[in-house]
Amino acid sequence: MTTTEERVSHLEGAYEHMASKTDLVTFKGEMAVVVTELRQAITALMTELTVLKTEVTILKSEVADLKTAVSSLETAVASIVQILDSRLPRPMGFQQER
Repeated sequence: MTTTEERVSHLEGAYEHMASKTDLVTFKGEMAVVVTELRQAITALMTELTVLKTEVTILKSEVADLKTAVSSLETAVASIVQILDSRLPRPMGFQQER
């Protein structure tokens, strides 16, 4: 036969076991919420990253277009300078041979 102390001890152990299970269920629920929030944050960051990559691609294209325009302008300016240079009169002794 068990004593009252043993029965109380057994009941206390069972209570602690049940409390631990309840705590674990609560913890799992809280972790599920955290995991969901993290997934949402990751999804939002991935979307933003995609947007930024698209913007970078567009900017790279615009920079390439600007480089092409600058090159064309440099060529045009060089041609104009050459034309103007050929039309300028040269003082005697400074004429270039052609």
